[in-house]
Amino acid sequence: MSDKEATLKEISKKAIADTEKLATVQRFGLFSSPVPLGLGDNSYDNKPRPARNEQGKPITSPSNMKVTAPQSGKIKSSYFSQLGFTTIGDKYIDPERKIRIQELEDNKKYASDDKKNFVPPSGYKELVGGVYPHEPDYEIPKGPNNHKDNDGRVKIGPKNITTNPASKNLGHFPKHEKDEYNRYRQFERERIFNEQKMLKDKQPFKSTIYTTDNFSTDKLVFGETNLPKPTQVKEFKPNIMKHEAPFKPSNPTKSGETGCLSKYPEYKGDPLKPTQRKDFVKGKDPFKPNHLMEMVRPTPSISCFPHNLKRELNNRMF
Repeated sequence: MSDKEATLKEISKKAIADTEKLATVQRFGLFSSPVPLGLGDNSYDNKPRPARNEQGKPITSPSNMKVTAPQSGKIKSSYFSQLGFTTIGDKYIDPERKIRIQELEDNKKYASDDKKNFVPPSGYKELVGGVYPHEPDYEIPKGPNNHKDNDGRVKIGPKNITTNPASKNLGHFPKHEKDEYNRYRQFERERIFNEQKMLKDKQPFKSTIYTTDNFSTDKLVFGETNLPKPTQVKEFKPNIMKHEAPFKPSNPTKSGETGCLSKYPEYKGDPLKPTQRKDFVKGKDPFKPNHLMEMVRPTPSISCFPHNLKRELNNRMF
């Protein structure tokens, strides 16, 4: 057994003794002392370690496949291989091409001699145009950009659209001008005052006829016996609301038997179903709970967390 394992065992024994001593201490609000959850937990210590050789270096596998940087570009050094053609050194010649070469060689021989080969005529020729020469109707200017008269002066066309220089006041923002609230009433007063000033002492036109009678009386039209009865005007009785009276809606909602959308359904009885006792199966005990009260587990202390216990052990070692 190495010295490190011996020290670890002593520290674990001491930690167990401390926890047992802590259990005997009086604690308020706890039914029992907190149980350390990290005792005997060595999950943090069991880390995978690589295998090492006799020299103490980690054993590694052979290196993987390696590749160089890819070649790029348009020069010959970036190609996989040089370009070649399968027709180089081929003795086959196209017969038609052989005939054309022979014809070209013969033509060169004939062109070098003074006597040329016989050339057939081009056929019957026809006159293009009329018998009499064409006379132009007007003088065609010489060249596309000829802007001169017969005298040699430059032709001047009509003037283009001309504009005045830009105004400096158009680009500026207009100044603020006040607008009174009663400006319309002032205009109306001025208009009425001007009209009265134009009339002076004259009065406006008023008709002197003011009557609602007909041209002929009812007695002349109907007679004394057949006079129409005067129309009886009904007295207007305003519907005065009583503000102190409670509010009554014009079309209250229906309630009770008449409150349904359709006819009220008939009564249907719902009798109780008879119950039958079920006997337990023989040879099988009924289920019984282990306890008849709620079991509460106290919250463990922070010092019992695994990482806290490991930190405490490391502090004691060094």
